[in-house]
Amino acid sequence: MARIAKVTQENLEMIQTEIKNEFPKSIEGFGYHFNEEGQLRDIKTNERFEFYAKPDDTSYNQTRYERLGEAIGEYIENELVEKYSLKRQIIPLESDDDHEEEETLKSRIYLSEDFLECQNLLLIIQGSGVVRPGQWARRVIINDCLELGTMYPYIRKAQELNWGIIVFNPNENYVAITKDGEVIKRAYVRGSESPQKHCIYVWNNFVTKAKAEKILVMGYSFGGINVTSLLDEFAHEFKSRVAGVALADSVHSISMIPSHSRIWFEKNAINWIKSELPLSMKIPQAKKYYGCRCYSAGKIYFLFFFFLRPSDHSINLLRTHERTPET
Repeated sequence: MARIAKVTQENLEMIQTEIKNEFPKSIEGFGYHFNEEGQLRDIKTNERFEFYAKPDDTSYNQTRYERLGEAIGEYIENELVEKYSLKRQIIPLESDDDHEEEETLKSRIYLSEDFLECQNLLLIIQGSGVVRPGQWARRVIINDCLELGTMYPYIRKAQELNWGIIVFNPNENYVAITKDGEVIKRAYVRGSESPQKHCIYVWNNFVTKAKAEKILVMGYSFGGINVTSLLDEFAHEFKSRVAGVALADSVHSISMIPSHSRIWFEKNAINWIKSELPLSMKIPQAKKYYGCRCYSAGKIYFLFFFFLRPSDHSINLLRTHERTPET
């Protein structure tokens, strides 16, 4: 049976207040759309997103921003299915007859139809927070464009190379249980009670069953910590099947890498980190902290331009079966 989280009365009141604020469910309902360049624009004026819809109401503006972000998340997940032909896989797989709220305790990941049969398999793990499958950063999606803030370029490149794909969903760990329109408690999604448990569940139930001889794992930010958890949990299989680990601005440290696998990680993982240095310039001093080779991903915001060039950077780890990028 899934564990039920303790929720304070203060948290319940906050959640209920947000629910009572009525906001549209679609991007268009907010008066915006994505243009042909994948930029979020006002339908009528073609202006960028305006955060301060009500200049004197910070709470309203923040809630509106979050609800728009949820609508964008729904849009992106639908694109994964409709445009990129990925399968929405509901998890957990097994039914739990003892759980009265089984129908509400579900999450999802996204799979290519051929992920079980492909020789090469790409695993994509986003960072922490509000980002859902297909997203790297909500802020970048809203303020810049879909190409910079989503996984689209990597999904297209993997499809071009006939790789299988699994897009993880480590941040959806619980659901709100409601009664008569009021939130009464939170219940955790079985197998996804935490980001690390989610990744272990997906590996156990999907990656292990795939026939891929070579696997590339991509992780952004907190995704790097999830990668170290997988390495610890599945050490032998992970090291024998994973051809490379490509991280972008990972927040892990060498202390999180299991001692039995630090030599392997040092040789087979690369972390592209925010830096004033030119893109892909080696940063040898960072190796001591991250436990792997480190290269520049550019300045803070321009880190996301790294995601536009999969064939030039992280995806080359598997495509060429090389361990070190050219610098």
